[in-house]
Amino acid sequence: MIPQILATVQVSFPPAERPKAYGAYGAMNGLGAAAAPIIGGLLVGNDVLGLAWRSVFWINVPVGLVGLVAGAVLVAESRSARRPRLDLLGVVVVSVGLLLLLYPLIHSRTTRHPTGVLAPAVDPPPPTWWITRSRPYGWAMVRTLLLYVLVCAIPVAVFWLAGRLLGLSRPFSGPTGRAWLDAEDAFDQARRRHQRHRLAAALHRQPHRLDLPTLREAATLGLGGSRDAGEQEILLRDIVGATDGADGKFDRDFLPTDERSRWRFQAVAMALREGRELPPIEVYRLHGRYYVADGHHRVAAARALGETSIAAYVTDISG
Repeated sequence: MIPQILATVQVSFPPAERPKAYGAYGAMNGLGAAAAPIIGGLLVGNDVLGLAWRSVFWINVPVGLVGLVAGAVLVAESRSARRPRLDLLGVVVVSVGLLLLLYPLIHSRTTRHPTGVLAPAVDPPPPTWWITRSRPYGWAMVRTLLLYVLVCAIPVAVFWLAGRLLGLSRPFSGPTGRAWLDAEDAFDQARRRHQRHRLAAALHRQPHRLDLPTLREAATLGLGGSRDAGEQEILLRDIVGATDGADGKFDRDFLPTDERSRWRFQAVAMALREGRELPPIEVYRLHGRYYVADGHHRVAAARALGETSIAAYVTDISG
């Protein structure tokens, strides 16, 4: 938006006042650069509205609305004497170039071909004779686009090479080979899955269907006696709830509902990814189903990492 701002200053202020306007613009740029990390840290650290890191993007919505209203009120209408024609050819070329750059960058994680990001820079460009015939600046535009793609591809190549030197055999595909990266990615994916489930529940007007079932709710006839069944290896799919609701940190699929469980979840996921042995969880078994008394984060992390079973101290109860 910088070109639009500078153009607005150019047409809105007479030559004698433009230095002041440009000075104010530069000062606001500096203030924004200094304040942005502080405000972003406050938003993320306080988990505003439960949005976690997404709040640093959502804050732009009210700021943009204020800008639109202020612009409509304070910025005078201005029109060019000669209305320029939309450069459709330039739009198409730039869009195709961005597609060639961003598509392999996005999908290299799943296709396991990080070098695909460099394709726009090293592959021969499409035939452009029709560009040069229809527009005298066609070749200059194509060369500029290829140069831009090359400049963007160089850092990607450097990171890829650094990953190889550090021993990452697949630096752009998961698992990454680094436990903390895998743990962070596992939590983020689990949070996104919960958000999709929450949206589906809201659309069906059943927001409470994601609540983690509790043992007392399952025992419709009341809880009876208990018997220690010792340590066992149990299937994660048979764990259906918790004894206390886990303070709302997880839903019925043991997906994290907010950021409160991030650090504990990631610590457990790191330990699992590194092959460290963790103590068994504690569960109660009722009618062949398990309810977690201790170890909610271990269950959540194990599920997120694709484990199928977990060690547990089992207590049988009747109800």
